Amino acid sequence: MSCWIRGCPTKSGLTKRSLFTPYSDEMFKNWKDSGIAKKGINKFSKKSRVCELHFQKDDVIRVDTFKIEGSEDFTVPRKVPKLRKGAIPSIFPPVRRYDINSIAEQINYYRINVINTQNHTKQQTGETSVAQLTSTFNCFVFVCLYFFFFF
Repeated sequence: MSCWIRGCPTKSGLTKRSLFTPYSDEMFKNWKDSGIAKKGINKFSKKSRVCELHFQKDDVIRVDTFKIEGSEDFTVPRKVPKLRKGAIPSIFPPVRRYDINSIAEQINYYRINVINTQNHTKQQTGETSVAQLTSTFNCFVFVCLYFFFFF
């Protein structure tokens, strides 16, 4: 699984990060109103996962603190980090800027691939028609031989 935010380094899968989804309707609405919907790779939904890199450090709870009467407080690390109530993703990678040359290269790349695909389709169509002719000819020969020997 990877982070929903476009350009996030977590997508590479090299480092393990905690992923969070909005767990209530109110949280989903707050995230959506924050402008996160424009930052993702597709439509933002309740199942969209956002990694810990997009939250403030204070928003991610990594330890639980317990108080026991007559002793000091002690903390236990959580196996799975959780978000504090009201946490909203607010740290996003910079948007990549493309110069005109790289855009032209990308357009060229797609145009060449489309042309190659069309040529490949034409070759396949030609091979298919040859195969059909061969099959038809073999069928014709079989019928002729059948009638020759049995009639």
